[in-house]
Amino acid sequence: MSFPFHVGDTLPPLERGPIGAEQLARYAQISGDFNPIHLDEKAAIEAGLEGIIAHGMLSMAYLGSMITRAIADVGELVDLTVRFRGMVKLGDLVTCEGTVTNLIDAPEGKVATIAVLVKTNHRDVAIKGTASVRVKEEVAS
Repeated sequence: MSFPFHVGDTLPPLERGPIGAEQLARYAQISGDFNPIHLDEKAAIEAGLEGIIAHGMLSMAYLGSMITRAIADVGELVDLTVRFRGMVKLGDLVTCEGTVTNLIDAPEGKVATIAVLVKTNHRDVAIKGTASVRVKEEVAS
């Protein structure tokens, strides 16, 4: 099998949503993040928000899922670095995207750098970052 990535390749996008209150309550239970801005409309408004917002780490989990699904047979995710840039609100749909921006031969094997984004259906960027994927040796050769 030939090397599976080329600069400019895009990963299959992952779409999730609409984000619902029950989903956020379940995520709070799993993560232990019970910040009221994620669960209580009144508390979110009192905090200066327009309403409840989703946990940033939930969107990041979607991003990790998009990457690992795309590379499952060819590599492993070795680094994911992100910046939270915007908010995901109740009812929003999110789309995770990735584009290969660099390829290198590293001591630990071939590594692809992927620019990643999470956007809402309003085209707001919620997360922007980079991922590094090490390609399995048997795939890289």
